[in-house]
Amino acid sequence: MNVFRIAGDASHTFAMLYLLWSIIKEKSYVGVSAKTQLLYTAVFITRYVDLFSYFISYYNTIMKVFYIIISACTFLLAFKMESTYEKKYDSFWSEILIAGALIVAVFCSHSLEAMEILWTFSQYLEAVVIIPQMYMIFQSKKITRHMKVYLFFLVLYKAMYICNWTYRYNVENRFDPISDISGFVDVMIFFIAVAILRCTNITIHEYEQKDVTKWKNIFLISGGFAQPGATKSEAPLVTEHVYQPVVV
Repeated sequence: MNVFRIAGDASHTFAMLYLLWSIIKEKSYVGVSAKTQLLYTAVFITRYVDLFSYFISYYNTIMKVFYIIISACTFLLAFKMESTYEKKYDSFWSEILIAGALIVAVFCSHSLEAMEILWTFSQYLEAVVIIPQMYMIFQSKKITRHMKVYLFFLVLYKAMYICNWTYRYNVENRFDPISDISGFVDVMIFFIAVAILRCTNITIHEYEQKDVTKWKNIFLISGGFAQPGATKSEAPLVTEHVYQPVVV
């Protein structure tokens, strides 16, 4: 463990908790890709299949259980809030990602043992897990403010893990071609998708009619999506299914 690993885990944990909390608070699954959340669940289940047979530390065990439970709960909420789940936009063929990751895992793993192949599969699948979510945003041409915060902390998580890989290579002389290369591909796909998102005409979507709160104004201003100096009374009211012309 090092400070970069801890910071990365903290960012990832916050991102997952924040998304789950936002869905429950707003009682809406708008803008969330159930396919990405299902893929995350598959990643954690196959990666931590040794949960009860291989003990490293209490921290490691707690984080494994946490990731499985939170990702599964986030996915299952799509069924509870089916009326708000935008299934028509969440249409990326995730089966291709699963099949591709499994095929590569069989031919490119440390061994042909079942647990090793499952672990390798989880590494390859995580590298492409964000694609359905980004595809959904591009298809719908909108993004919720909660999704922007979620993606921001995922970006921070990826950045911290780049530092973690660099640290472990230089200090611990550690390099795992499967873990590190798939992680590098994951980071590249994520940052390329975010860069394309920033250059695309995506509007900010609000769930319901309400004033833009102070913290949202701060987030928008810091991200370059609003001008400083606007007061709460000046913030326009928006209603569900009415999109504000704020360009990402």
